[in-house]
Amino acid sequence: MFVGISLVGGSGISAGAMMTDKYLHAQYHSSVDAFMQVMRQQEYAVIAADNVPRSTPLGQVMLPRRACLVFGSESDGLVH
Repeated sequence: MFVGISLVGGSGISAGAMMTDKYLHAQYHSSVDAFMQVMRQQEYAVIAADNVPRSTPLGQVMLPRRACLVFGSESDGLVH
């Protein structure tokens, strides 16, 4: 089971200012399609997490054992 972060996008993406890649394994994907292919192969349920109106608080959601939570960027949220 993968424990870490996955980053999706072209060159120049990073694990952020907190240097997350120093204490968690960072896995990079060139596109959303490439990321989704890996998640399907590894049998993860991909779950989008965002703070939009009418969203359910994460603490109220029963997550599957093999869940991958997807968060967008701070400025744009989830786009695709």
